Amino acid sequence: MRYWCLLCVALLFAACSESESSVCGTDTDCKSDQTCSDGVCVTPSRAECTGDPDCDTGEQCIDKTCRPLARFDMGADVTMMPDLGQPDLGEPDMSQEDNINPEVVSITPANGTIDVATDTVITVTFSEDIDFVTVNFQSLVLKNPAGQDVPATVTYDQATRTATLTPTEPLHVATAYRVSPSANIRDEAQNSLKTTPSPDATFITVLGVPDDHVALAAEFAPAIFQSIETPTGGLLNNDLPTRVNFDNNWIARDNKSTARLGSTVIKASVYYSVVESKTHYFLTYALYYPMRRDKNASVLYEHDFTGIVMVVDKATRSIKVVEGLKVDEGTDTIIAYKPNTSDTSSTGPQNLESFDPADFVDGRYPLMITSGSHEACNWVKSGPTLPAICRHEVREFSEGPTDGVLMRPGAAQTFAQAVDNTTTNIKEMEYELVPLGELWARRSFVGNDLLWEKVSVYEPIDGRPAKYNDTEPIVWPNRLVSDDEMSFGKPPFAWLKLASETNQATVAVRPVLPADGALQFWHRLQQRVLPQRVSVG
Repeated sequence: MRYWCLLCVALLFAACSESESSVCGTDTDCKSDQTCSDGVCVTPSRAECTGDPDCDTGEQCIDKTCRPLARFDMGADVTMMPDLGQPDLGEPDMSQEDNINPEVVSITPANGTIDVATDTVITVTFSEDIDFVTVNFQSLVLKNPAGQDVPATVTYDQATRTATLTPTEPLHVATAYRVSPSANIRDEAQNSLKTTPSPDATFITVLGVPDDHVALAAEFAPAIFQSIETPTGGLLNNDLPTRVNFDNNWIARDNKSTARLGSTVIKASVYYSVVESKTHYFLTYALYYPMRRDKNASVLYEHDFTGIVMVVDKATRSIKVVEGLKVDEGTDTIIAYKPNTSDTSSTGPQNLESFDPADFVDGRYPLMITSGSHEACNWVKSGPTLPAICRHEVREFSEGPTDGVLMRPGAAQTFAQAVDNTTTNIKEMEYELVPLGELWARRSFVGNDLLWEKVSVYEPIDGRPAKYNDTEPIVWPNRLVSDDEMSFGKPPFAWLKLASETNQATVAVRPVLPADGALQFWHRLQQRVLPQRVSVG
């Protein structure tokens, strides 16, 4: 009995000692086979493990022993945590992908520039940096009136964002050229050049009229006896020759309506050109009228051209022959005259009427223009035998003895500026001489809201030297744009002598050999002439 009591006391003491030793702060306070859990040494449920799956829930395998998961105190005061600041991520990337198309900022010469030198250099400036590889002779071109690319070199300056186009040869005078940048030009992000609206620019080179041709045209310019229709219904403007752009625009299809306005002021103007051979001058004087009136039907048509070609001998500086013209829809009618001192003769069916140089007005050929249909006749004669179409008596206007005005070359005057000559009872005024090159330079202005209805291509006669290269097509306009079913607006480039002679445009390009029947508008001369100098000015 005493033995069991002593045993119980020993066990109780051992239990008390064990209980005291079970209090712990860390695993080191416990026996080697125990761990400290919640401040008490406990014997793990599994002493041996090879991994966490061998341990109970809430335990982990450490050193091959299942031990309770560590506990973390999340209740710390965050205000006491050190301020570590924001992480340094560098400058933020605010850029976006470049999807903006570059644009043309400027072109020099600018669109609409005239009198540009034939050795000009064209520059094109862009809105942003351009991939220089994309700026070349294929993406930036200069077009001639035939639509061909003009041979040129192209360079690009990255610092100024400017491309430079340099033609390899001088440009033609009196010619419109078009600078055309294409969408093949790209910026450095490969965005194509913006081409809507079109960035193209058109400029016109200098007319290039030689000074001696200007003086020659003034010297032989005719004294024009212009018959004027009785001014009823505001139609006085119908019979005064003027510029095609008298209304200060280059739109042809509104000329009739503009000319009929009471507020419109018409200034008298006559176009001229000079073609020079070794032995002769060929001087063209072309008169344009905004309207043509058919007297029989009293119908007004938009546009009318008429005029003369005067052949002058260089050696004697005398007129050999003068051919007048009545423009028709089909074959134009020639009305030919020669001084009675001229040895010129006709080799065809066309008869030549003679006139006395004593009938010149102050030394000038007396050109008579009828009213309405505007035949280019002679002031002295009522018309040649074939055809007899000039509707006027000798020394009288077609509307009446004094119903007209005498015009001499000088300033561009209006009919209101005409003064009465008390001796002749005829009003007198001046007209200006305008280079025909002004129209020739715009030969490519084709379109309903531009000048010409369409253009044709000149086909030079074999073996004849030409002003342009053989490989370069020469386009010429056939007539002015009009909404009328009939139009008589054929410029000198399209005048015909006979229906069988269809190779037009010689008057604007070069003279030919008249004696062999190849001359379109000028009479055949007995003496053969060869081309030397040409001027459409």
